Amino acid sequence: MMKSKKGLFILSLLCFLFIPTIHAASTCDYETQVQLKKEAANVNGVYEAGWYGTGEFEDSEIEGHEPIEITAPEVHVNIYNITEDLYVVIKDNLTNSEAVYYYEDTDNGTLSWIREDIDNIVEYEVKVYSNHPDCTGEEIYKFNLKTPKYNKLSYEYYCVDQNDYYCQEFITQDVTIPAEEIQRIYEERKESQQTIIEEESKDNFFKKYFIYIIIGIVTLIGVAAIVMFIRKQRNKVI
Repeated sequence: MMKSKKGLFILSLLCFLFIPTIHAASTCDYETQVQLKKEAANVNGVYEAGWYGTGEFEDSEIEGHEPIEITAPEVHVNIYNITEDLYVVIKDNLTNSEAVYYYEDTDNGTLSWIREDIDNIVEYEVKVYSNHPDCTGEEIYKFNLKTPKYNKLSYEYYCVDQNDYYCQEFITQDVTIPAEEIQRIYEERKESQQTIIEEESKDNFFKKYFIYIIIGIVTLIGVAAIVMFIRKQRNKVI
């Protein structure tokens, strides 16, 4: 049974490598160039990584409950603010294939797709070009968008309640340490944490009942002293 929780991790792209490449030889006039650069600078990319419903259902393990929708990890990619005077060319680092998208291919300027391959980290190079009739095809701006892969280690038992990088569900840097080594590290950590918990439990027990323990010891000593005193008095009488 796949996880039913939908952890949604959203990371907005920091648009870097802002390279205005319309040159003085552009066939567009200066005002058009300025406007195109302004529009191109607003083009940006965002990805959303999480668990999404598949449209398939399975019976609940709890009798009487409704069937539960099966979820699966997905990476959704969005490119925003494509205008009628712009088009984008997108290339990914896995296949090196390029695809061209115009405003007509978008939903009101937003281009969206779901990554089919979630086993690899994919980085997209997005180039923004002019679609203005006076200077069509001139590159204006480009940026890169790195999208994560699903980390299968996050599903392992030793990653429960562990929040560091190796146990995150979605990662943008490959894990180079062998899984067996990671398992050993986390199992040792959990053993250490369990030892600490047990020691803290003992300390807390002592702190919580300290006053009662002292009272009990004092009471026992007092009773023993009284008994000894009574015996000594009886011996004197005899």
